[in-house]
Formats: sequence, structure tokens, C-alpha cells
Amino acid sequence: MLLSLQCVIVAGCGNMARPPHIPGMAHKDSSTAIVFSPVRVKTLSAAVALAAVVLKSRGVTGAAPAVVRFTERDYHLDIYNPESSAAFALAGTTVHAVTATPDSSRIESSSPAGFAFVSHEDELRWRNSGQPTLPKASRKPMVAVIASGAFNFMPQGSRLTYEEVRRLPASPSMIEMIVIAHAHGYTQTPEGAALLKQYGVLLATAPLSSKVRAAMFDVVARLPGLRVCAAPSTSSNLISVCLAGGGNEVDLTISLRTGAVRSVREYLIAPAGYADLQSGTLLEAETFSHG
Repeated sequence: MLLSLQCVIVAGCGNMARPPHIPGMAHKDSSTAIVFSPVRVKTLSAAVALAAVVLKSRGVTGAAPAVVRFTERDYHLDIYNPESSAAFALAGTTVHAVTATPDSSRIESSSPAGFAFVSHEDELRWRNSGQPTLPKASRKPMVAVIASGAFNFMPQGSRLTYEEVRRLPASPSMIEMIVIAHAHGYTQTPEGAALLKQYGVLLATAPLSSKVRAAMFDVVARLPGLRVCAAPSTSSNLISVCLAGGGNEVDLTISLRTGAVRSVREYLIAPAGYADLQSGTLLEAETFSHG
């Protein structure tokens, strides 16, 4: 039996059940899993930190591109033999090149980039389980085409199409209401951490106007419990804001120079009943680039 802690955000995840999750700043490559020790930055409030991003977004001129192109590097865990003493975790990375068009269709080229055991203990459990076949990296991309009207810019929940994204009002209260309504398609009680992920993915991938982006960042800045977990330094203009909830913590990494969301990550902060994972284990991460 295999439990995949993966919900590929470029495809939308419908009502797939998910285990608990969480965030912070952590470097990873395609072959290693990350255990994260959360960083707490108390000298800077999230609202103050994101004020510069809101101003940056308002100052951007020009319309959003008609065709959206982005690359998403997706990190995820697969749990084999879940909820048993033989459970082991395998971390994988897949690179998705996505093109979305105004009719809400999508072409996606996906290339598995690598897999690795989360720990030495996981490898031992795999050996003791009879060494079941594991996935392998592939040099040949897999191409998927999503029909017109089927692409979803929400990572979970009911579909939010290209046209609906372009019609979003530049009102923080209205944006919040619309996103929560769509998130109800995934969970009846969307918590702050789950909503932070929704906003992060929309800000990273959706064709938002500058005014709507500013309004959405305003919503993010006001989420109760949001904090700065990695402040910008003299060598970096990146900031990370985090929000915990439901046994997980979600982390957004944002460029203060451009206002772009660079990554959305989830880390475990509560014991997982489906596998022996340490608190702070990186469960899922999406890193974005455009162009």
C-alpha cells in the first residue's frame, strides 16, 4: 500500500484526503529529504514585512500575460506500508513545465528528477519489507494536456478557471470570500495554514492584475497567526512568512524586490500516524520560476 503526500498544484487536487503538514526556510536538492528546525523571527511583524510587497505590487504597470508559463519543481513524500511498523518514506522531485491559456486549458511536461529515502531507518524498513520496486528518475518527459475549461489555479478545492481569476476584484474582503468559498470544495473548515497555501499558489501562478496581487498580499498579511520565519539579510532580498495549523506549517518565500512568490512549502510539526516521521520533516514543496 502506498500513501502519496503529494498534490500536484498545477493540476488541482479536488477532494483528495491529505495528512497533516508545515514551513520555514530550508534548502533542498533533487536527491535529499529535508528535516527542518523552524526559525522564529520576532523582531519583524508579517504585516509590516509584507507592506513593501503590497506597495511593489501596486506599482507594477501593464496587463498580465495572456498565456501563463511557469516551471514548478515539486518535492513530495511517498509513504509505503502506511500505519504499520514497516512504513517507510521515499522523497521524490518532479519538474513540471506548464503552459496555461485563456480558455483554461493546460499543457504540462513533467520530468521525475530523483528519489531518495528520507532516512537510513526508512531504507532499512524497505529492505525488511522485501525491497519492493521503487520509482526511478526518467529522462523522457511525460506530456499531459488538460482540456479547455478544466485547468484549476487553486491547489485544492473547487475549480478556479483562468477567466474567473481575471475577474477577481481588487478588494481584499472579496478575494478572501471567493478563495474560502473555493477552498470549501476541499475542506469544510479551511484553516489559516491551508488558506496561506491557496494564496501562495495563486500569487505564484495565476494571471493576476497588479491591483489584485496587491489586494491578495493584503489578505495574506492579515491572516491571524502569520509570522516572519526568515527575514531578509544583506545578501538576500527574500522573506519567508509562516503559518501553522492542523498539525502542519505552511511557508511562503517571497522576493521583496519583485513581489514574486518563489516557493510554497509544508513541514510536519505534529506526530504523523501514517509513518515514523520527525517533526520538522519537509513533506511537500513547490518552487516556481517564470519565463
